[in-house]
Amino acid sequence: MTLQWTLVAYFLYGEIGLVVLLCIPKISARRWNRIFNSSLLNWIAGYATFYFFAFVAVLVLFFADAINQIQKHPGREAMDGKTGPAHLHEQTLDSMIRFRAQRNFYISGMALLLVVVLQRMITSLCREARLEASHEAAIKQATSASDQAQKLMEENEKLRADKLDKEEGKKGGETEDVEKDEIDGEKLRNELERLKEENAKLKSDAEASRKQAKGVSTEYDRLMSEHSILQKKLQDVEGNEESKKDQ
Repeated sequence: MTLQWTLVAYFLYGEIGLVVLLCIPKISARRWNRIFNSSLLNWIAGYATFYFFAFVAVLVLFFADAINQIQKHPGREAMDGKTGPAHLHEQTLDSMIRFRAQRNFYISGMALLLVVVLQRMITSLCREARLEASHEAAIKQATSASDQAQKLMEENEKLRADKLDKEEGKKGGETEDVEKDEIDGEKLRNELERLKEENAKLKSDAEASRKQAKGVSTEYDRLMSEHSILQKKLQDVEGNEESKKDQ
C-alpha cells in the first residue's frame, strides 16, 4: 500500500483497539468519564480537534476516490468477448486496480464508520456515568428523607404518650396545655405527610434514573454488536486480500 493508505490502515487499527479498550468490563463508565473529562485530554483536544476533523475530511475524499476507481474499472465482466495477450494483460491490470480500489473502499469506509461508533460509545459511557451518579444521589436523598420521617414518627408517638400522661395527672385548668400539645401534634403530622410525599417523589426519580441507565446499557450493547459485525467484515476483506495475493 502507498503511504497515505498505510496511514489510513493504522488509523483504522487504532480505532479498533480503542473500541476493544472501551469494551473492557472491568473499567466502569465513571472511570471512563473521569478520563474523558481530565485536564490532559481537554488540553490535547483543544489543540488536536482541528487536525482530527481535517483527517476525517481527507478520509471522506479517499472514500469517494475509492468509489470512483471501482466505477472506472468494471472488472472482467465488462471485458468479455476480447481475446489476445494484450487484452489479457489489460484485463489483469484492470482486475488489480479494481481489487485495490475495493480494499481502499472497505478500509476508508470502516474507518469513517468507526469514528461515528466511537463517538456514540463515548457519549453513551458519559451519559451512563452521569445517570449512575444521579441515581445514587437520589437513593441517598430518599434514604435521608425516610430516616427523618421515621424520627418524626417516633417523636410524634412520644408526644402522644406525654399528652396522655398529662391528661391523666392533670384536670380542669390544664386544658390550654392539652390544646397546645394537640396543635404541636398536628404540625408534626403535617410535616410527616410532607416528608412522605417528598420521599415518594425521590423514589420515583430514582426509578426513572434506573430505567434511563438501563436504556443506555442497551444502546451500548447494540453498538458492541455493530462493532463485532464490522470487525468480522474487516477480517473477511483482509482474508480475501491475502488469498488474491497468493494467487
